[in-house]
Amino acid sequence: MRIIYFGKKIISFTVIFCMVILSATSSATRSDQKIEVKFLGGISYLAGTDFDASDRGWDFLRKETMENQGGIYAWEQNSLDWGREIAGEILFNLSPRLALSGGVGYITGKSHSKGTTSLEGITTINETDLKANAIPVTVGIYYYLPVSSSSQFFLNGGVDYYFASFSRNYVSEDVGIYWVNSDFTGNASEIGFHGGIGFEHDLSKNVAIVIQGFGRYAKISGFEGTRKRVDSNDWGDSWEGKYYYSDRQHSSEKLLPRVNQTDPSTIENAINIRDYESDFSGFTIRIGLKIALF
Repeated sequence: MRIIYFGKKIISFTVIFCMVILSATSSATRSDQKIEVKFLGGISYLAGTDFDASDRGWDFLRKETMENQGGIYAWEQNSLDWGREIAGEILFNLSPRLALSGGVGYITGKSHSKGTTSLEGITTINETDLKANAIPVTVGIYYYLPVSSSSQFFLNGGVDYYFASFSRNYVSEDVGIYWVNSDFTGNASEIGFHGGIGFEHDLSKNVAIVIQGFGRYAKISGFEGTRKRVDSNDWGDSWEGKYYYSDRQHSSEKLLPRVNQTDPSTIENAINIRDYESDFSGFTIRIGLKIALF
């Protein structure tokens, strides 16, 4: 429902935006090139995934357990906040100020967490590596605001369709005694939106440098995938299905987030149940080149 509501707002804004810019004058000093391509790369701030939240919940629980039992616990997490991005676009110039665009990109981010407990001579290490990826296929509109014969600002906005995936490796080891290794994968796709502002400066007749920043709304849910486990005793199993998220009501009245491989609705203390999400919403800064073709 949130995506439908947000989509209606974007569509309304886009209709009004198009009406305004189509009525604008075309006195800008752009080239007569009708088709251009862009190649961009940069960094993105990402909202994160449910697995990141779940790891923080497990951290709290292990820390509390060690404090109650007289053990020692250390934990560190590098959350999936900053990702890398590359993108390509083709632009069809309808007028000196107006262009339509289509493109494809690739966004990737990584996170890592590690917790170590020591109790009664046994050291246990829980370590996780997560990689989240998305391929957005985009369509959009550009509106240009020239500031000189060789430079211009632009506004842009559009709709994206995201093909998202994640891979996660989790290892739990009682050092020198026993270990179990779990590999998780998941895939999903969903619609998203973007809008922003940028600046272009001509380096030559057909080449311009581009600096672009924009916000992205892309909450991807409905992930399905697999989990495979092996341990030091040559045991193994596998699972295939849908991922879920829930909060668990803890004895300290704290809600602990969990990622589930089965529907948690049958779990007594599970609340806020929904599909697993990877949230690629955030802010992106990219730099690259625009090349005029025709």
